[in-house]
Amino acid sequence: MFNDDITREEALQLLEPNFETGKLYWKVRRGGPAVAGGEAGSLVGSYLKVKLKGKSYPVHRIMWLLAHGAHPDRFVDHINGDRLDNRLCNLRLVTKSENAKNRRPTKGSVSGLNGVVWRSDTHKWRAFIRWDNRLEHLGSFVDFFEAVCARKSAEVRYAYIT
Repeated sequence: MFNDDITREEALQLLEPNFETGKLYWKVRRGGPAVAGGEAGSLVGSYLKVKLKGKSYPVHRIMWLLAHGAHPDRFVDHINGDRLDNRLCNLRLVTKSENAKNRRPTKGSVSGLNGVVWRSDTHKWRAFIRWDNRLEHLGSFVDFFEAVCARKSAEVRYAYIT
C-alpha cells in the first residue's frame, strides 16, 4: 500500500531529522541543491517529498519512520491540516476514512464547506456527510446557515475533526 523500501538505518545515513521543527536535513552532498546541512525535500503537489534510493517519499512518512523505527501501516495525518507542518507533534496515524474527515473543501466550492452544496435545480442548500462508508443526507434547506448547522451537528455526532 505504501512505499516502504528504505529502512530507518538507510534514511539515517542520509538525513538528520528535527522533530520539533518537522524538517529534514541532508547529512551528505547529493548533487544539485542538496548539500550537506541543507534542508531536504521539495514541494510536489501540496506535500514535501524527498528522493531516496531513486524513490520519492513524503517527508511526513519519513519523519514517522525515523521517530518510530518502522514505516507507518496506516495514513499519517497532519492534525492541524497544514500538509507542510511535519513536526512530530502534528502527525498521527489514522485510517483512510479518518483521514478523509478533515479534508479541505474542493476548489470552486460554492459554500466553501465540505458537505454543504447549492442545488440549482431546487434552489436549496443540501447538507450531507460521509461516515462508515455511507453517505447520509442531512436535509435540504432554504437558509445556508441551517444547512451548515446540520452539517456541523453531524460532524460532532460522528466525531469529525473540526
